[in-house]
Amino acid sequence: MLTVIDMKESREGGPKNPGGTMTTASEINGAIKAKYSGPEWRVWFEVSQGTGAMSGRRADAVVMNIWPSKAYQLHVFEVKVSRADFKQEMADLTKSDAIGRYADFFWLAAPVGLIAVEEVPEAWGLMVLTKGGMRIKKQAPARAEPVALDRAFAASLLRAGRDLTEEEIEKRVHERVEAGRAKTQEMAELKFEAQITREKMRNDKLESWRTAFTQAYGVTPNYHRSPEQMADRIRLAETLGGCELTHLSRQARDLADLIEKIET
Repeated sequence: MLTVIDMKESREGGPKNPGGTMTTASEINGAIKAKYSGPEWRVWFEVSQGTGAMSGRRADAVVMNIWPSKAYQLHVFEVKVSRADFKQEMADLTKSDAIGRYADFFWLAAPVGLIAVEEVPEAWGLMVLTKGGMRIKKQAPARAEPVALDRAFAASLLRAGRDLTEEEIEKRVHERVEAGRAKTQEMAELKFEAQITREKMRNDKLESWRTAFTQAYGVTPNYHRSPEQMADRIRLAETLGGCELTHLSRQARDLADLIEKIET
């Protein structure tokens, strides 16, 4: 299925998109590309009637179904984003035949609310851009005998396909750069979170030790004293509670016995 889209921007504003700004042809262009993004489709942009001196009229996009089961059907789209552009198109329907004559189906593509169904020519269909993408508002009737593609138009498709390939390459490079940047940011955030977790575990361990120390010694560690002073006090306590304390106690008893003998 081949879809040709004539994308035209007008200075006159049209309906607004969900972001509150005027809908542009580029937004509709992107929505059409998204609609025809499956493996059976090929999408080109800025396709002329031919090349060189035969370039003639231009369509902003071409979409082709490459599966034989779909008979390589061709659809032509005229994209309108303003009432002025739409009225100008309706004033001369013959100009759309330059590329539209190849089409099996012919469509108007516009923002929601810009074009009423009853305004669409009988032989055309209408697709509108919604929050969910392009939606059919009026089905385009199938044309009985579309003109077979000639070499001039085929050459234009090939040239446009080259440009699209370059565009796609640039897009993918940009996507990979953004993905790499996002991955780097994610790794940095994970590293920071891991560091925060380690610090919390360390603080929790110190707090647990402080609580145990307080329960064991009956006093809370004084953080205003130097580590050396605290170490000296702990060593003294350990000394008094060990074998030297027993030795001092024995000496005290011997001294008391000696004093008693002297007094008697």
